[in-house]
Order: sequence, then C-alpha cells, then structure tokens
Amino acid sequence: LSLRACVRVLSCAAAPVHALTPAMTRNALAMTIAALATVSAAFECDGRALPGAYLNDDYCDCADGSDEAATGACADTIYVCRNLPHKPKQIFSSRVNDGVCDCCDGSDEANSTDCPNGCIALATEAFGALSRGCLRRAELAIAAAKAASSDAERLSAARAQLATATPTIDALHDAKAAAEADEASKRDGRAARLAAGEVETSLGVERLDAGMTLRALVRVALWGGVEGVDRMYDLLVERPGLEEAAEEVDSADLLEVAMKARDEAAAEKGQSAGGGGGGGVCDAAGACGHAREHEAALLQLLEPLPEDGGALRAVLRVLHAELGAGATSALAQAARELLAETESPLDDAAVAAALELLEPFRHDEAEAARAAHKAAVEAVQEASEAERQLAPKEAIAASGGYGAGLEWRQLHGRCFEAEDRGFTYKACPFQEMRQGSPGGRASRQQTLLGNFTRWEPVSGERASQLARAGRTPSELGTMRFEGGAACGGGVVRRATLYFECGEQDALLEVTEPETCVYEAWMSTPLACSLALLREKVATLEEASAAASLEFRPSDELRALLAAPE
Repeated sequence: LSLRACVRVLSCAAAPVHALTPAMTRNALAMTIAALATVSAAFECDGRALPGAYLNDDYCDCADGSDEAATGACADTIYVCRNLPHKPKQIFSSRVNDGVCDCCDGSDEANSTDCPNGCIALATEAFGALSRGCLRRAELAIAAAKAASSDAERLSAARAQLATATPTIDALHDAKAAAEADEASKRDGRAARLAAGEVETSLGVERLDAGMTLRALVRVALWGGVEGVDRMYDLLVERPGLEEAAEEVDSADLLEVAMKARDEAAAEKGQSAGGGGGGGVCDAAGACGHAREHEAALLQLLEPLPEDGGALRAVLRVLHAELGAGATSALAQAARELLAETESPLDDAAVAAALELLEPFRHDEAEAARAAHKAAVEAVQEASEAERQLAPKEAIAASGGYGAGLEWRQLHGRCFEAEDRGFTYKACPFQEMRQGSPGGRASRQQTLLGNFTRWEPVSGERASQLARAGRTPSELGTMRFEGGAACGGGVVRRATLYFECGEQDALLEVTEPETCVYEAWMSTPLACSLALLREKVATLEEASAAASLEFRPSDELRALLAAPE
C-alpha cells in the first residue's frame, strides 16, 4: 500500500484528533500512520520474517496460517489479520476468501478488490482515543487522590470516635436510666394525686351549694361555647332527679343564648362567627366579662331545676372532664369567685398545684437525657458505617490495588451492566459479579458469579494470545472473583474481569469459556497505558521523520508524556 494511497483513504476524515495541535490535522496524522504502515510492511509470523516467495505458495509456514491467505492451504487454523498499522484480529481460516471483508486491511480477501484498506483510519481513531484516555486517566488520578485524602480524614475521625464511644455511651445510658426512674416516680405520683381527687378537692366543688354549683356549671358550659351548652343540656336531661325539670327547659332558648355569646365574643376578638367552643365565650383566666349577661340569661332559663346540689355537682364533674383542662381552669376561676366571700375561700397555691396535674406530663431532664443518649448512639452508628465502608478501601489502597496514583479507586462502589446471549451481567469492581436471568436484572437476587478476591497479573502466554486477538489488558492485571454460587457437582462459579483502554467506563462483554467459569471485559480510561502512548508517539515521530512529515503533539499531551509514570 503506497503512501499516496494511504493518504487518499483518509482524504474524507473528519475533525482533528484531540491530542494534536491545531496545525496537526487528522489527515496529517493519517499520513504519518500510513508511513508507519509502509515502513512496517515486511511480513512476519512466529517471531521471524518470512521471505516473499513463501507467501501463498500453498504451504503452511506460519502456525496461524496467515502466510496462505490466498490459497486456504492451512485448514482448521486461526487466521490472524495483521491490520497494520492498527491492531491484529483473529478469524477462522474458513472465513478467508469467503467474500466477506473481515480484516480492515482486506488480507482475508486477497483475491478480491472489494475490500479497501481501512486500517489507517482505524489506527488514527485508536491513537486519538488512547491519547484522550491517558489524559482522562491523569484527571481521574487527581480526583482520586483528593477523595482518598478526604476519606482518610473521615476514617480517622470515625475511629477516634469509636475508641471513646463505649465509656461515653455507658455514662449517657446511666444518666438516662436515672432520669427515667425519676420520671416514672413523678408520673406515678401524679397519677396517684389525680386518682385521689386532688383537683376537685382543691377546687372546693364539694363546698359549693346548689346555687353556686349551677352558676359554676353555666360558667363551664359557656366556656365550651355552643357545644358546651348543648352538652350541658344533654347531661341535665340524663341525670336522675333532674331529668323532669330539665325537659321543661327549651333547649333552643339555651342554644340561642350560647350562639349570641359566641358571636359577640368573636366580634370583640376580630374573628368570624360560627367557630367552635373552647374558651371563645368565657376566658378561663378571668371573669366572663361581656358574657355575664349571657350567664344570667342561662341561669334564668334553668330556674325550673331543683336545688339538688349532689345531682348538679355530678353533671359539673362530667362536663368539665369532657371539655378538658381549659374548662377545669374556668371552673377554678368560678369557684374562686363563688367562695371568696365565704368562711373557706380557695387556697390559690393548692389550686395552682392541682391545675398543673391537668397539663401534659413532661420531664425535661429525662427528655434531655434520652436525646443525648440517642445522639451519641446515632453518631457511633454513623462512625461504624463510615469505617465499614472506608476500611476496605484503605486496605486495598495499602496493597496497591488502586494503582500507584489511586486512580482505580473511582471504580470502587460502582456497578456496570451488559446483556449477552439473553442474560444480564453486572460487574462491580472490587466487590462482586452477578448474572441475571433472561429478561431480568443482575440484582442481588440473581446468581452470584463471585466476590472480588485480588488482582492477578496476566501471564506472558495469555498476553501473547490476547495480542494476537488485538486486545491489550490493563498493566495492573485482571480482577478475580471467586466463591460464587454452586454450579452442580461441587463446582463453584468464578469470574475474571479484564480491563482495556477506552474513553468511557463500560462493561463490554461476558463469556463463559468453561462451564461456570466466566470471562468479562470492561473498557475504562484507567486501562489506558501511558507507556504504550509514549511508545506509539515515539514510533510515530520516527515514522513521520522518515517520511518528511510533521508530527507534533499538543502541549497538553506533551506535558502528560513528560510526567512520571
């Protein structure tokens, strides 16, 4: 293939390669690579140069049969497309001269003119991808170093907290237990006081005569608003000894007074009329004020009731209990006023202590102790979770598992999926690999192919096999996943994950070369070799010089090439 023909192949190539200067266009790079292809045109196989006379002489000189591309003399062998200056590719010899262009250099169809050489374009694209991948890898290394530093600080803080956590939590637990014991004691005492009737005794209900009791009943009912007055009437009608007289009272008249009192109270407060009760008519903290006339109106309507103090007190007890603490406060105010001029006025201190029993029970010390203990336990849980997540990363980094620049760290905690032959596969570097059923997802409920155990170097023999197939695995090696789900006959699934240079992180393919033994490939910028890039740049510089062509990488790429590995 002549240099002029190589250039002609690239004549419609598009945008400049990222790693080159603006002056160094894609076509110029293609010319350089074409020159490299011309320089490297000598036929080689099995580590030796082969004389031209040995090519297509109907005799297999090369183990891969590549010297007999035109004759097909080497049956049942693997044919290797040299694909210079791109990468080699393996195909079955049966696909040689079958009318299908399998090799980018067209060598598999030597008898045809329908397979133009496209290797130069592919090599140009591959060089650009390698350059961009190496630049991206350098960026990832910087980001990984920052993340590792931040995580190291988090891990150190978590371990320091865990080191002192036990005595701290024990002390907080003891303080909480003591506060809760005091809380329980005070709650029990409060319950006993309520059961003993301290509230009613302190309010002096038993000291109220029938007339006082009725006034107190009306005051409490008005505090409850329309609903309170309505409920008072129901209780009067239901109470033995009062029912007949209560039925003589027109309940509509009672409710009319209650609604008038409600509307006037709402108007004074600037609220809309029609709201519910609960202090809207008579303020529990003082006298009813404007509602005095409504109280007098209700008392007049209730005149038919007999002066049965016991029955009235029974109704009063039920009503203020149903209406709640606010109604009881209204009762206390009424009782204070009614008994003020008697020989036994209310003891304000006793009333205040009794009314406290009606407030929601709260023990501030116990609440604070519980909050402090809970916060400490949650902090320890958070620290434990941080150690659980970060300690394995620390161990992998210490063993060199993230690479010299820690760049491989960015794959830890991420998962990648791909479909192959109807199955869904999920690879989580540094963690696990799984296989999902056809049409399903490779979730934790699917078959475990193995848990990450170690990095393993690629043997020289295996590297040579892969090179013949045009694949270059990561310099760090392969990830081994072992201890997967049982496969029958005592066999346990295991997997090997290879990495090759690519501009994006992606799971490319998964195969099963042996039963329950899986082999997967991922692309990632992390596998882009700076050493390989240096080698290619040096080769291109040499080839371009020999062809009197300019090859000048960008300043960004030159800086990367000058950096230590």
